[in-house]
Amino acid sequence: MAVKTPWIGWLCTLAVVGCMVLSSAGRAAGDEMSTAGWWMTQPVMGQRAATSVLGLAEQAQVFGLTMARRRLSGLTFAGQGSHLSVLSDHYAGVDSRLFHPSGELPVDFQGGGLRYSGVLVDVDLGGARIASSSVGDRHSWYGRFSTDVFFSSIFRIEREDGVAAYAADIRAKMRGITLTVRQIEAGSAHDRQVNLMLPFAFSDYPRAKLELEFHQGRSLRFSGSNTERVMLTLRGSFGRAPMPALTAGLRDGSSDGVREVAMLGVAAVAVALIASSGDAGADSVSRWSGQDDAAWNALNDINPTSVSENIEYGSWIYRNIDATFSALNPVQGTVNSVNIGSPNRVPSGTVATASYHTHGGDDPLYDSENFSPTDLITDNLWKVDGYLGTPLGAFKVHNYITGEVSRLGTVAN
Repeated sequence: MAVKTPWIGWLCTLAVVGCMVLSSAGRAAGDEMSTAGWWMTQPVMGQRAATSVLGLAEQAQVFGLTMARRRLSGLTFAGQGSHLSVLSDHYAGVDSRLFHPSGELPVDFQGGGLRYSGVLVDVDLGGARIASSSVGDRHSWYGRFSTDVFFSSIFRIEREDGVAAYAADIRAKMRGITLTVRQIEAGSAHDRQVNLMLPFAFSDYPRAKLELEFHQGRSLRFSGSNTERVMLTLRGSFGRAPMPALTAGLRDGSSDGVREVAMLGVAAVAVALIASSGDAGADSVSRWSGQDDAAWNALNDINPTSVSENIEYGSWIYRNIDATFSALNPVQGTVNSVNIGSPNRVPSGTVATASYHTHGGDDPLYDSENFSPTDLITDNLWKVDGYLGTPLGAFKVHNYITGEVSRLGTVAN
């Protein structure tokens, strides 16, 4: 629906924003707000060459301004929030736990882009800076080549220490059939999606489509997030035709181009939040679903060295923001002790939940197959559980709340 009078268009925009705020503030506990984002465009002071664009979702907001002159269009945008993928058709549904344990924490971002609109081809280039209070800045750069039947995009995500990830997507259309391939690669983790959409019109529902999707996610750092699924979906408009969007056009009377440019900029931010936490350590840390698993892997790796050297090793197990567990690298001790420091050694934003240590080699001077009184007292003082790997390969745990010591299995020795 084209809005002819500027003030009427802005009233519509304000009304929609107000409805979103009121519905978010007034919904009852247990209700769920739609995860889909809302996009609105509006000419600036009636000028066809300048258009503002606003994107809103439950956890994200973005505002942009586009300027167009002949075949060249420019975009500047800024916003804040998390889970930006709901405001873009890129990489929605990808689990950030494949790549890092920090979740999609709220960020502030600013960016810009240029589009050259040729007779047959459009070319987009741009980037965004992403700032968070707890980590260094991330930058996401993008480029896209598109025609009426094909487009290809590539994203490059950078941390302060270098490149963190790459992402790409390709979409092709032919005779109502749409094929989309998307991929994110970040070190030892990747996510791939292949989507095939076919027209499935029949008499009562002429706008229906049949969608087949294959989705695979793999991570060597967190096996608990590995996914592989195939989905078959029938979707489309059923019954009454959908209401027109409350948007106004740019240079050619179409708001789709304005929204498309803005969504591409937001996609650059969204894929950066998914693929990198902004911290090299967090991006590369190994994670496990349970505390026992994290402790077993740490002890299984270091206990053979401890036994052969007859030296104790140990460190901390901690819980990440996404409720997974990781282990700090072991600290070398002496023949009968190891100083692992305080639990404050764990990364910022995480919580130390347990200690782990070994007892070196088999030594008749010590009861190396059991926790020492000092081990138990220290765990109680720090209010953490304790894990032990012994010379004979026993894997034991001390529950500081109950005081119970139990054997969970074996580790390498």
